[in-house]
Amino acid sequence: MTEVPASDVETLRRRLIIMVSIVVVCAIVALASIIGELAFHVGWMMWTFGLALLGGFGAQAWMIVSFIRQGRGK
Repeated sequence: MTEVPASDVETLRRRLIIMVSIVVVCAIVALASIIGELAFHVGWMMWTFGLALLGGFGAQAWMIVSFIRQGRGK
């Protein structure tokens, strides 16, 4: 097993924190959008729900791509 340089670990840790932050914000927006749609019948809230889901999944995809690129070497 090879050791990962400390700079790579720090870069991946920073990207992980960014990804988790984006996913948490998107989850809060999605929850608020569902409440707005179902409780208050605000029609455009379903669009914000969809965009929040796409944003959360996009952040996770970005993290996976960064792992793949990091593994290839420089």
